Parts: sequence; C-alpha cells; structure tokens
Amino acid sequence: MALTIVCGPANCGKVALLVQRFLEAVDGGQDPFLVVPNRSDAELVERELLRRRGAVLGGAVGTFDDLFGLVLERCGEAPLVLSPAQRRLVLAEVIASADLDALGAAAR
Repeated sequence: MALTIVCGPANCGKVALLVQRFLEAVDGGQDPFLVVPNRSDAELVERELLRRRGAVLGGAVGTFDDLFGLVLERCGEAPLVLSPAQRRLVLAEVIASADLDALGAAAR
C-alpha cells in the first residue's frame, strides 16, 4: 500500500483530488484509507463521496487516531485508552510540571 501526502493552501482542490483518487482506488478493487486531520473533515469527505456516488462499498475515511486503532486491531492489540480519571491525573501532572517562565509570577 502506497502512502501519498497531498499538500497545498486552502481551497486549492485538495479534497476534490483526494475524493477522486479514493473512488478510483475503490473502483480498482482496493480498500483505501483516507486520513484527514479531524472528525469534521472526515464527515465532509464522506458527504462528498456520497454526493458523487450515493453509496461507496469499500474503503474508509478517518483520522490518524482511527488509522492507528485499525493497525492495532489488525495486530491483535487493544488500543490503550485512559479513563476520565486517569486523563485528569495525567493532565494535572503535566500542568504541575510545566515551566511557566515569564508567566510564573502571574500564575502564583
């Protein structure tokens, strides 16, 4: 499977190009995975795919988190997810250990 990165400024046609390539890959019998920056971008691309085809059988659109979860799943590993309490403890530790430099006096 090849990895292709498409870069460019906003509104230069990146999404249209990616959707076109995605559909070409599906039509060619491949199972592409299109990585987008966030969930709202994934929904935007999914809507565009459905606008063009009505239904797409094959492939997936998701974030890097989705891709890493898929890789872990295929490797037989469960993704490690922090509980809300663990997340609060980690964030509290990160905040407490942050060097505030110029903001130190104001933070006290």
